[in-house]
Amino acid sequence: MRSRFFLSRVVLALLCAALVASCATIPTGSPPHALGPVQRAAGAQDTMAVPEPAPGMSPETLIRDFLKAAVDPAARHGKAREFLTEEASRAWDDSPGGTVIDTIDVLLPEEQNEHQSDRMRFQIRAMAVGHIEPDGVVGRDDTAVDRQIEVTRVHGEWRISALDKGVLVDAKQFQYRYQRRNLYFLNPSGTQLVPDPRWVSGDPTSLAEQLIQLLINGPRPVLASAVRTQFPQHAALRSAITRSGGQPGNSNAHGLNIDLKGLGELGQREKQQLAAQVIWTLAGAGVTGPYSISIGGMPIEERLSAGWTTKDVEGWDPTSEASGNTMYAVYGGTLARVTDRGVQKVSGALGVVNSILAAAVNSQESYAAAAVKGPDGSVQLMVGPPDKTVNLGATAERTMTRPTWTPDGLKVWTVLDGSDVICVSVDANGQLTRSEVDISELGRTPQDGPITELRLSHDGVRAALVVGGRLITMNVRQNANGGYALTDAQSLLTSNPEHPVQVTSVDWGASDVLYVAQALAGPPGLEPPVLEVPVGSPFSTPVPSRNLTPPISSITASATMIYVTDSRAVLQLRKNGGPEDFWKEIPMLHGTLSTIVLPK
Repeated sequence: MRSRFFLSRVVLALLCAALVASCATIPTGSPPHALGPVQRAAGAQDTMAVPEPAPGMSPETLIRDFLKAAVDPAARHGKAREFLTEEASRAWDDSPGGTVIDTIDVLLPEEQNEHQSDRMRFQIRAMAVGHIEPDGVVGRDDTAVDRQIEVTRVHGEWRISALDKGVLVDAKQFQYRYQRRNLYFLNPSGTQLVPDPRWVSGDPTSLAEQLIQLLINGPRPVLASAVRTQFPQHAALRSAITRSGGQPGNSNAHGLNIDLKGLGELGQREKQQLAAQVIWTLAGAGVTGPYSISIGGMPIEERLSAGWTTKDVEGWDPTSEASGNTMYAVYGGTLARVTDRGVQKVSGALGVVNSILAAAVNSQESYAAAAVKGPDGSVQLMVGPPDKTVNLGATAERTMTRPTWTPDGLKVWTVLDGSDVICVSVDANGQLTRSEVDISELGRTPQDGPITELRLSHDGVRAALVVGGRLITMNVRQNANGGYALTDAQSLLTSNPEHPVQVTSVDWGASDVLYVAQALAGPPGLEPPVLEVPVGSPFSTPVPSRNLTPPISSITASATMIYVTDSRAVLQLRKNGGPEDFWKEIPMLHGTLSTIVLPK
């Protein structure tokens, strides 16, 4: 049986296999494969080193170490081929991608005895966790793997003598050797950077060039319709990326030189956007600047010929969070501000009603939206400034999801009665216009269950939905007529069928990271109640759950904090803490089951 956390680990493992099936180095001027060794501190012990055949290995150990060695794709998986006979090495076809596997069993049929034979056929049973797609994109896979592999005794030592085509890779090896790094593209208006996670190596001599080549290649296909890039189709590196001393790669010397070609004429704004894509992609991966960016040998900006820094493109900083400074809460059915001095209801209409089910405040704190339950059981979307009057934006017969604002703070989305996604726009006079959002690509049927949560990412390019307890992400696309559609649905978590887990709430902690609350159907401790789920990753990380009391009805995240409402209180936890961290109750909301509302 497998949990969502297990599945994410499995997917990561699969990526490893696919990556290893690519190549070990990135030739200058050609599309890179996201592969290579991981950089480690000098003197650090490599406890997950690629294994080699050792004298006296048992057949099972030989096979397991072969699967670990397959993580290294160099020289057509040269390390893994050391476990094969010469004939098997010549015959092995390692080209058709790869599969990362976990929960690996190596089985010897009962009729065979390794002490009485020089040739045996074993069975490998495992669970796939994912597959590697081109350019370091991770594809999910949760199928069972069943392969045959033959071993033969050669000069007294066991070697693999027959195996199927393709690459199987041990998941733990993959998790150790590859890292998730973001490429950055532009949102449709060109005002924000949108992360596109890829899996690459930490090789200090090739990481910078790998990332820029991947950036030039463009966004992953499922994201292409939702983002822009300043790299046209024929863009390329004009020469190898070097440091100011002329050394290739991303050593710790100063000055990274990036010379491009095929970009055509760029205006001042386009040059800044191009630089933002390059600089934040590299800086986010730990490749230090300054960054000298040229086209055809000429600096794209003469005044910055000595090199750009992140400060020169801070307006596109993808790590900054456009949000207000105030914490709000749905408190006793009203919208209230929460400060160190106490809880104060907003002075507008939303501070008077006592039947608010959920609310959202935009990042500018100029508008709030609330799902308000009426006496007849219907739910009304009320929109307006927090401290003034509000207008009716939409009505649902029974249910309405927590509202969510677009980055410009002028459009709020919600789901009516579990099925109809709508967008309510606010004009300069505060008047509201409702439009339907096309979700036909979701392919939802009544059997799939209702949409119980919808959250727009900080950059407005992705949406996270909870559909029948399943977590799904989709891209936000604006059509030529100005309407919106959700496209390219992808499931992020798969439930263990023996102990199904239902997602109850979700929120974006960043534009590439989700925080998920789960309702646990299995025995206590089988599933973590809160998960961190990075986009484009097979890994989900359990968030410390000490002193949480499930079920968790609501989760909200900021750049630094996570807030939940569990069965007894409203609690907060600082992100990126240690496993021993514990949730603390928000003092001003003591004794209530309020829900936190952060402006965003």
